[in-house]
Amino acid sequence: MQNVLMKLRLKPGALPKFREYMAEFESRRAECEASLAGEGTLHEIFWLDGETVYVYKQVHNLKDTRAFQKSSGMPIYDVMRRMLADCVENTDEFHAELEFGR
Repeated sequence: MQNVLMKLRLKPGALPKFREYMAEFESRRAECEASLAGEGTLHEIFWLDGETVYVYKQVHNLKDTRAFQKSSGMPIYDVMRRMLADCVENTDEFHAELEFGR
């Protein structure tokens, strides 16, 4: 099991568009849940702090997750790619150094 935290800095003025994408993802919840199962993601959470978005993912294997995201023909990934292109200026990724409670 792997845990990853991503920090997405939104482009200036992109917050309203980002919220539209989040509403679309919510309205397509079943499709999102199916995509997570396919990519081996057990848990995904989004937090918003001003113009910064934090995304926590718990995955079986991050390399396999990324490969699935890249190769999947599921339409929800097209929406995800558009959201990233339209809204995200840069991304940082953090991996756990220490974990308790497994």
